[in-house]
Amino acid sequence: MTILQPSELKAETDRVLDEALKKPQYVERAGSLLVITRAEVMPGVPFRPEGYFADAHDDAERAARERQAFAATQFHPER
Repeated sequence: MTILQPSELKAETDRVLDEALKKPQYVERAGSLLVITRAEVMPGVPFRPEGYFADAHDDAERAARERQAFAATQFHPER
């Protein structure tokens, strides 16, 4: 495993990125070890707007419980 310094990364960005397609590349900065690697993007579950399944329930109480449960479990990733 080769650990690069930021100056090496800056000078050879194209080469480092090409290598990262094959195997992870490591960069040390301010005492932390960073990894540059290829990401595998997985398709997610499409977002359904509120009310999308409204007609799927004939029981208003059950639908209200499910809306409440959904609101409590929504995931909001940090940017």
